[in-house]
Amino acid sequence: MPERLEVDHNAFAAGEQGLVDLLEGLIGGMREYIEGSSFNPQDPPWGTDVYGKRFEAAYLDTHGKLTEAISSMEGALANVVEITNASRTNFITAQEDAVTTVGNQVRRS
Repeated sequence: MPERLEVDHNAFAAGEQGLVDLLEGLIGGMREYIEGSSFNPQDPPWGTDVYGKRFEAAYLDTHGKLTEAISSMEGALANVVEITNASRTNFITAQEDAVTTVGNQVRRS
């Protein structure tokens, strides 16, 4: 009788978890940047004189554009995480189905 075939499906899919962890870390870092670089407009961290007002206008413009870009990137990375998780699940399912099919064919022989 042939030896039983055993496959560790999780070992094949383990690399994808590393990618998911990396992307989730990037998303978290982006959120922290947006939150950490915001300020209270009633008490800005720069002066309220003419120079402070100029700096504030430039900062708000640049920060707003950067926040938009980060939010878009965050959404894209979240999609990659979702697709990667689905891919891993589908891979494991396909491997389990294949092993079951081979096992059933071996038993019938």
